[in-house]
Amino acid sequence: MALLDTALRTLAFRAQAEGQDLPVLRGTRVSDHAVDLILETTADIPTAPYPGLVTLGATENGDLLLADLLHTGALLLDGTADDVLAVGRAMALEAGTCGWTDHTEIMTVGLGTRLATLLPRGRVRPLPHVPAVVADLGALLLEVHQQTGDADMPEPLPWNLVCAGDVDAEQAWQLADAVAAARDLPIAIVLPANDATRAAFPAAESIATAPGTPVTLPQLGEEPVQLQRLTDEQYRQYLHALQVAEEPAEPAAGTWQLAEPHEQTAAAARPEPHPR
Repeated sequence: MALLDTALRTLAFRAQAEGQDLPVLRGTRVSDHAVDLILETTADIPTAPYPGLVTLGATENGDLLLADLLHTGALLLDGTADDVLAVGRAMALEAGTCGWTDHTEIMTVGLGTRLATLLPRGRVRPLPHVPAVVADLGALLLEVHQQTGDADMPEPLPWNLVCAGDVDAEQAWQLADAVAAARDLPIAIVLPANDATRAAFPAAESIATAPGTPVTLPQLGEEPVQLQRLTDEQYRQYLHALQVAEEPAEPAAGTWQLAEPHEQTAAAARPEPHPR
């Protein structure tokens, strides 16, 4: 993923140096040896270089396939509540930790609040329900409207929503109306697939979330992928790792006192053996 981050930043740097707009990125394919960018020719995209990229899954040969949610717009997760949660949680976790989303608004619904408290402040913002999401988006629209014509104001940050909670018909249409009003802003939404969300977002792509189900997105080609997911047990392990990482370091004890110091480089000479 570090290679992908470098490739995206290099693309953005070259486009800026040559006075050109960034091309629209439909997605990417990442293998052990290369990074392929799936591009369109022209379009208007956010200032930050592709902050909507998230891993969709892996192909049969192990290549990672990433989709740009800001290009996709709306994505519906079709499956049981547990499967939607596992896939949505993986998307939100990656969006909240990868390097290219450090200037992105990431909202979650139905994914819990513990992750947000352990990540750097502001990376992920959990909201209690969809009406709170609509209110947040409405506040963003008002702010942008009030700043219209002010050349000194920065562009609004990309706004991403990953929702695994219940969405009824009224909430779905309220959200759809808010998204339609924000048509010129960089917005991406991921929702559970149901009758309400399908009706409110008829153009949205829908992907099956059941384990072992091959998934394709037309914009990324025809090769199927197995979706990335984070089970309850994996999520608990990840939270535990984050909690441990936040704890203060303790002096080494026992055999760990014999470990080499971190400042010793790999090229340093091997210590002399103890005399017999």
